[in-house]
Amino acid sequence: MKKILLISVIVLYSVTGLFAQKGLSFGLRAIPTLNWVSMTDGDSLYSYESSGTKLGIGFGPSVRYKFSDNFNVDVSGIFTWQKFGINQTNETTNSMVVNRTEDFKVQFLQIPLNFNGQFDVAQDFQALINFGVGTGIKLKASRLLTDNPAAFSTEYKTTS
Repeated sequence: MKKILLISVIVLYSVTGLFAQKGLSFGLRAIPTLNWVSMTDGDSLYSYESSGTKLGIGFGPSVRYKFSDNFNVDVSGIFTWQKFGINQTNETTNSMVVNRTEDFKVQFLQIPLNFNGQFDVAQDFQALINFGVGTGIKLKASRLLTDNPAAFSTEYKTTS
């Protein structure tokens, strides 16, 4: 994580002077994330549900090209850390009672490309548009499995 942040800052400061032309700007973007998982019902002996919403954070370098007073396009490389969890419990009266929680941590590199615009609608009012597409690349995933009684490790294990 420290290496990614250091590389982002070095690249930002080294290329700012190279591309210092009208309309081109560089910056760092930081975004909060809210993460949860939704479960679907199936023919199972167990009940699955989300363990709630978790907070995450994303940051990375951003490049914006302003090609008119009202329109610009930007692209970012945002590294995000996301967490979510699943609770599993018995729905039947089985002798082996299951009460299991799986917590997941996932690191992504997200590369959004956004088209932004603004128009004066009336005095002191503007209409804003934002259209974007992007991709996400999974960098690392890990999972913590807990059970009742605790039969599993309390450390996150890397998954594929």
